[in-house]
Amino acid sequence: MTDKVNNNDSKKEHSGKKRSRKDKILTAVIVSLVFLIIGHNVISYYGASIFLPGREFSEITGIDPSNNRNTRIDISTGKTIVNFWATWCNGCLKEVHNLSNISRNVRVVGVLKKPFNPRVFSSLRLSHTNIIADDELFEEMHVSFLPLTVFVVDGVIKKVHTGPVSENTILDWLKDD
Repeated sequence: MTDKVNNNDSKKEHSGKKRSRKDKILTAVIVSLVFLIIGHNVISYYGASIFLPGREFSEITGIDPSNNRNTRIDISTGKTIVNFWATWCNGCLKEVHNLSNISRNVRVVGVLKKPFNPRVFSSLRLSHTNIIADDELFEEMHVSFLPLTVFVVDGVIKKVHTGPVSENTILDWLKDD
């Protein structure tokens, strides 16, 4: 009888070791997945800030929303604020008038992501240039979150801001350069 009890204890101990090993493997897989997801989100949000400064960005092509014609905007000389935004993005709509105000001091170009809502756009009555770009430009520029604003000097990206940008941030960019 004692042998039978010892045998059962040995089976339980062996079974517990198997479970413990499986638990450790499962925990390692879950922790790895969590780190991958966090890493992906960090790169998605900060990717433009990491990869874009110093990169050449000399022209923007797309459709002019005021006349529906293909347009090319040269930003290879001087200072330009480029704002990636969308008519369906609430944060974008909150900051867009600040950009129109800034356009009195520096060239501002809005780059619109599709789908484009012409009624929303025309109701804004913006004073700065805007262009509807293809999704490829947003991918190429690592734009995962909107709005995203970049400061371009002589066709080279100097500063990047993800999220709504304040007039003060842009004025600081202009002072620093």
